[in-house]
Amino acid sequence: MKTLKTLLSALALVALTATSAMAQGQASITASANVITDVTLTAVNNLDFGTMTDGDADSGVDILLSGAESSLGKFFMDDVASGQAIILTLSAPTALSVSSPTFSNTTPSDLPLSLTATYSEVDGTPGGGTNDFSFTGNDGELAVTTGATDAYVYVGGTVGGSAGNYQGQYSGDITLSVYYD
Repeated sequence: MKTLKTLLSALALVALTATSAMAQGQASITASANVITDVTLTAVNNLDFGTMTDGDADSGVDILLSGAESSLGKFFMDDVASGQAIILTLSAPTALSVSSPTFSNTTPSDLPLSLTATYSEVDGTPGGGTNDFSFTGNDGELAVTTGATDAYVYVGGTVGGSAGNYQGQYSGDITLSVYYD
C-alpha cells in the first residue's frame, strides 16, 4: 500500500509539472488591406469597318486612331483613382469569324484583324500617340499613371489585307481589362 501511495504521489507531481510548461518563443504578424476604387468600364462604341467588297477585304481596310471617332471602338472608364498606376490589357482574336454568309455555295474565309489602341483622358481625343498600346498579335498592354477620374480607350485597326473568299457578316469580341499596379 505504501508503494501505491508513493506511486500516486509521483504521478501527481509529474502531472503538476507537465501542465506548467512555459512558451519557448513568441511571434506576431500584421493584418493589412489596401482598398482601391472600383473602376467602371463601359463599351461605348463598336469598332465598325462598315460595308466593303471582297476586293476591299483582299486589299485591307484601315480605321486609324486619328480618323473619325464614329468608326473607332471606344471604352469609357469611370471612377479611376487619379494619380494611380494602372495596367490596361486588350484582347481580341487575330481574325473575325463569319456569322451569316451571304452565299451558301461558298465557304467564307476568316477575315484577318490587326488592332491598334490608345488611352486618353479627354473625350473625343484619341491620345495623339503618347499612350498607345503595344501589341503581340491582338493582345495589347499599356501601363499609365492616371491624371483624371474619367478616361477612354480608343480602338482602331485593319481588317483583311490578304486574298480570301470574304462574304458575309463578320464579328469578334474585343475585351478591355483594367488593373491597379
